[in-house]
Amino acid sequence: MNATSLSKSHRAGGCGCRRCRDAAGTADALTDTVAQEFEAVRENWPPMRHAHGCRCARCRRGEPLIERLADQTLSTALRHAQNRAEAGQGFEAQTPAGKIELPGTFSGWRGSLTVAVLFGPNPPAMFTRKPKPSTDGFGLLYRVYEEFKQQPLYIGMAFGTSIRDRILSHLYRVITKAGQKAKTAQVANLAQRMSTIGSIQSEIEKLRILAAHPSVGTIRVQYATVTANPGYPLTPKFLHVFEAALQVLEKPRSYVGSARTFEDALEELLEDDLA
Repeated sequence: MNATSLSKSHRAGGCGCRRCRDAAGTADALTDTVAQEFEAVRENWPPMRHAHGCRCARCRRGEPLIERLADQTLSTALRHAQNRAEAGQGFEAQTPAGKIELPGTFSGWRGSLTVAVLFGPNPPAMFTRKPKPSTDGFGLLYRVYEEFKQQPLYIGMAFGTSIRDRILSHLYRVITKAGQKAKTAQVANLAQRMSTIGSIQSEIEKLRILAAHPSVGTIRVQYATVTANPGYPLTPKFLHVFEAALQVLEKPRSYVGSARTFEDALEELLEDDLA
């Protein structure tokens, strides 16, 4: 007999007819069966025959067990969530572990020339060009180095401006348009700061000190192009990733080892205004 087939008049809970007694026995049997199934899978919850709030000895003994099982269930859920995340099955970034390749192409350094040629009347077109990534499809990087020396002095990027203009702003009043160190008190003061260059946090200021120092010979400049893979916009941030990667690889003498600072950006703006 199915307990759910009883009419509403026999469901009040106080009926003592044979039919209700048989149904109650069936319900108890079903409860025992469910309890046995939980036991089989080691889910040892107490039988739920008594109403919520019952204070009989059996229910009071069951309360700590329920609380303990609830705690264990929560701990298990948290552990599973952690394992899932550690296994890469959670809501994690899609970039896999291992070596990361930049989503673009670096042309390599090209077109070496002296600062005198760069500042002269007819520098090569790539040093005066102001490429627009949306139409030209590439961005420009530049490398400043001392002639016959492998380690560069500075690595930078030119976005929305030319390499020539960037170098002019960096070396303003330090190197003349003839490519010579300016014979001024400012240059002499910069040169005297060489002993403290390691504590300076501005890469541009370091470059100016290096360029002013008598030990640094002829300064030359190279350029490189960067193109983006399909689906990646060639933004200033994209170009800066390549600039930063090359700084890490080549360790310029002006290298600070951190992200481009606000101080550098402000200094460049001020230099551009003075130029």
